Amino acid sequence: MPPPTALHWLPFHHWLEPVFAGHVGGHAVGVGMGAVPAHPAVTVAAEAGEGSSPIEMVLMVVSVLVALTGILLAHVFYIRSPGTPAALTARLGGIYTLVANKYFVDEIYERTIVRPGYALADKFMFRLIDAGIIEGVVNGLGITARLIGAVTRLAQSGMVRTYAFFMLIGFMALVYHLVK
Repeated sequence: MPPPTALHWLPFHHWLEPVFAGHVGGHAVGVGMGAVPAHPAVTVAAEAGEGSSPIEMVLMVVSVLVALTGILLAHVFYIRSPGTPAALTARLGGIYTLVANKYFVDEIYERTIVRPGYALADKFMFRLIDAGIIEGVVNGLGITARLIGAVTRLAQSGMVRTYAFFMLIGFMALVYHLVK
């Protein structure tokens, strides 16, 4: 059994123990589908026999102190003396404005990336490529088909003799081409 950790006194200390009960040294104990290898992080910690180190305890204490300091400052600023945030804001001036506006990263991004990207997409991609070239080709094909249809319609009189005459001319042109 590994040495006790800093949280050994809490009721959920052994809560996950059944999950790792069949794992010894990073290898599953047992046979069949239930034999699943342990996660590498769990294996390394178990093999090293690590418990709580002094640095772990220091970090836990520091994090709790930071949280309590934040709670205390919030209580002072907003409950005891509600005018303190406004006075602090006025005193900090430009630094407060810089931090409150998140170092103006959003504004810089808007002006350097978003606006030029939108202009490129609108003026080049949409107006030139899409509306100019792609729609031009599609509409041009439609207009060409309409013009060919209008010219061909003039050749269609509905008289079978006219159709036979054009077929005869085509046949003669074919024979001339083959004989030549």
